[in-house]
Amino acid sequence: MVEAMRESQINWTNPSVTAFAAGSDPVESVLEAARELVFDARERGWGGPPFDPFKLADLRRIRVVPVDEVGEARLVHREGRPRIEFNPNRPPARVRFSVAHELAHLLFPDAADRVRERVHGPRARPDDWQIELLCNLAAAELLMPTGSFPEVAAEELDINELMSQRSEFQVSPESALLRVVRLTSLPAAVLAAARVRRDTPSYRVDYVIGSRAWTPRLERGDVFDDELLAQCTAIGYTAKGEIVTSSARLSAQCVGVPPYPGDSYPRVIGIVRPETAIAVASEPLYVHGDAAEPRGDGPKIIAHVVNDKTVNWGGHGFAPHLRSRYPEAQEDVRAWVAGASGLKLGGTRLTEVRPGVFVCTMVAQRGYGGDTPKIPLRYGALDRCLAALGQHARAHEASIHMPMIGAGQAGGDWGVIKEMIAARLLPEATSVLIYILPGAPLPDAQEAQLALRV
Repeated sequence: MVEAMRESQINWTNPSVTAFAAGSDPVESVLEAARELVFDARERGWGGPPFDPFKLADLRRIRVVPVDEVGEARLVHREGRPRIEFNPNRPPARVRFSVAHELAHLLFPDAADRVRERVHGPRARPDDWQIELLCNLAAAELLMPTGSFPEVAAEELDINELMSQRSEFQVSPESALLRVVRLTSLPAAVLAAARVRRDTPSYRVDYVIGSRAWTPRLERGDVFDDELLAQCTAIGYTAKGEIVTSSARLSAQCVGVPPYPGDSYPRVIGIVRPETAIAVASEPLYVHGDAAEPRGDGPKIIAHVVNDKTVNWGGHGFAPHLRSRYPEAQEDVRAWVAGASGLKLGGTRLTEVRPGVFVCTMVAQRGYGGDTPKIPLRYGALDRCLAALGQHARAHEASIHMPMIGAGQAGGDWGVIKEMIAARLLPEATSVLIYILPGAPLPDAQEAQLALRV
C-alpha cells in the first residue's frame, strides 16, 4: 500500500535545464531534440540495429577516447572542441549508454562551460540530477530510436523477459522499457522514480511516459512511500506487485538502475499498467486500393509528400496521380507557395477538393531527381507535417488516407515513418488507412486485417 503525498511538479532549477528548455517542458524538449538528432543522422546514413553511439559521435565530428581513470564517462572540451572520454572496462551496454549520455549533454547550450561526468564530481550542484535525468532520456532515444526494434513490442510485458532482451540488444534497461512502451498498443507506461529519503522508502516521480493507449495520472515531482519500489535495492534487482496512489491503483514491474551521481540508492524504472480494463490503441489499417479514392464515411483527408524545389507534381509518384484526380489541389498549392515566397520543409497545405474531402500536401522531401541527397526524405520535416496533419484531422473529425508516404522515391525507412504516423495521427484521426497497390505485398503481413476491409 502506498501513502501518496501530493507535491507540485518538479521545480526545474538547474541553469543548464532552464536555459535549454526556455520556458517549455524540459522532458518534451529533450526528447524532441534527441529525435531531431536521430533524424538528421539517419538522413546521413546512420542506422542499426545496433545503433552505435560511437558512429553517431563520428558523424558529428566528436572524438570518443578510452580513458581508464574515468569513472563512467565524461564530456570535456579541448581547444574549443568537444571530446567524450569513457572507461573501457565497464560492461558493453554500460559503455554504450554512457557515451550516448554524454552526446546528450551536447544538446544543452552550456555544454562547454564545465566537465560533465556520469559520476559525482567536485563541481557538482545539488540539482544536477535534473540534467542527468534529461540526458538519460535522450540517451535512451539515441540507442533505441523511433522505428527501431519492432520485435520488443510484445503482447505481454514481463520485466524479466524485457531485461533478457535488453541484454541481447546491449542497451540499458531504461532504453528497453521506453522503447517497448512506445511500440506497444497495450495500456502501459514507464515510471521512473528516485529515492528522496533514507529513513523511509519515499520516492519522487521523475517522469511518466505512457503508451498510445494510456498514461496514468501521475505528475512529475509527486512523492510517495512505496515498499515495492524499495525492493529494488541494487542495480538489476526486479520486483513485481501493486502500487496505489491517491488517484489510481496500478500493477507494477520494476528494476533497479544506476543512481544519479552522488546518490547511494538506485533509481527505479518500471512498467505500470491499470488494473481496470482499458482498450488497446488502434493501429493503421493496410488495404489494397487507391488513396486518391478514400473509403468510408465522414470527413476524409488524403495526405501526400512533395519536395521543396518545385510546385509541379510531375514524375511517376502519387502526387501526379493526385493532380489528375484533383487538379484544384495542385492549383491551390501553387497559389499558397506564391504567397509564401517558396516551399519550406515542414510546411503543410490543406485543400478541400469536394465537400468533406481534403488533400493535405506535406513538404518533407529535399529536392528531386538528381538534385537530392542520399535520402531525400527529411524525417524531422515529415514529423512536423504529421503533427499538423493530426491537428487537421482532430479539427475536422476526419479519417486519414495515404500511400506509404516517404518510403518510395523519397527513400525513407517505412519502420520509422510508420511509428511516426502511429504517434502523431492515431490519437487524432478517426482512423488511418494506408493504401497499397493491388497485388503488392502488405508491409506487415496483415492479411487478416486486409480481409476485414476489402
